[in-house]
Amino acid sequence: MLLPYFVYWVAVMFLNRVACTLVATLLAFLGSQVHSFAAICEPNFTQKLCVAGHAYDRHCTPLPDSYSDYQIDRQLHDLFELSPGMVQKGFCSVSEIRIVKNWGTISHGGFVDGTRIFVDRDFLFQIALMEPDRAFERNTYYFPQGSDAESFELVDHHQVEKHPKHAFGGEFVVRYEFAHFFLHELAHILDFNWEINTHAGVGYFGCFHAHQVLGYENHTQGWRYISIVSKPFPKGLTSEVYSQLLNSEFASFYSMSSPREDFAELFADYVLLQYFDVNYTIEKSGEELFDRMLQFENPNIQKKLNIVRLVLSWSEMTKQNQIQFANDRGACRGAFDPR
Repeated sequence: MLLPYFVYWVAVMFLNRVACTLVATLLAFLGSQVHSFAAICEPNFTQKLCVAGHAYDRHCTPLPDSYSDYQIDRQLHDLFELSPGMVQKGFCSVSEIRIVKNWGTISHGGFVDGTRIFVDRDFLFQIALMEPDRAFERNTYYFPQGSDAESFELVDHHQVEKHPKHAFGGEFVVRYEFAHFFLHELAHILDFNWEINTHAGVGYFGCFHAHQVLGYENHTQGWRYISIVSKPFPKGLTSEVYSQLLNSEFASFYSMSSPREDFAELFADYVLLQYFDVNYTIEKSGEELFDRMLQFENPNIQKKLNIVRLVLSWSEMTKQNQIQFANDRGACRGAFDPR
């Protein structure tokens, strides 16, 4: 009679140990998840947003009540909530979003300096109220580095339109231009963030720049990072040039201005497509000239897309894989395939 009792108590002790082990494992897992979620902040955009007369004024004041109609902080919060973790980390690292009333002669609607985002007030008001499926006319294809140099526009630009559209027929959850602007600027912050980019001095696409410099016939053009052909674009081009863009390694014509803009443009477009289901086409009189989603299938752009994917998955990568990625980029080798 003693043997059955002995077997019984051994079984009970074994099951208790198994149960304790499972509970401990579950608690450890939950603890790691809580830690990972805690690593993503809950940004208070009301505190980050401020208004200044000029870009580098000493004082920047909280948003007045008159700005409430534009719902800037709510739109930023919606963009944050639906974005992947690395974009959220980018938002967390932003120290200030400075709305500038007197923008002056600065050509673009905004820029980044360190962890601060500067944006032209008139431009911000415009994109904060645009319909979600509307976009600015894209007519410039040559972006000079010098502020006094001439930009080139397509001859038939008045016939060319950009059409954001939901990739799978759903509804827009963000305004396209608003989301694209802030994702583009956040990409700059991630690109030159030493915590995740050990070669932040040259940016994520520095290797592509180096290869282009070596290929230039005229080395005075070396820092231009200019085009999908060996020489700068001439004046007088028509929208037919979009066929070249479709088969190129660049996300847009603006991408060709520098490696930094190249990464930001590709990053913003990729996040919008993969996480917000937002695609877009370039059309002329109803004829489709360019399709964002279609271009992402182009073999020529895959190495850059792989870098964007790896940046977005940085938090989930092992330390060894992070080091390998950094070393490969530093030596300009590999396809950076995250799969």
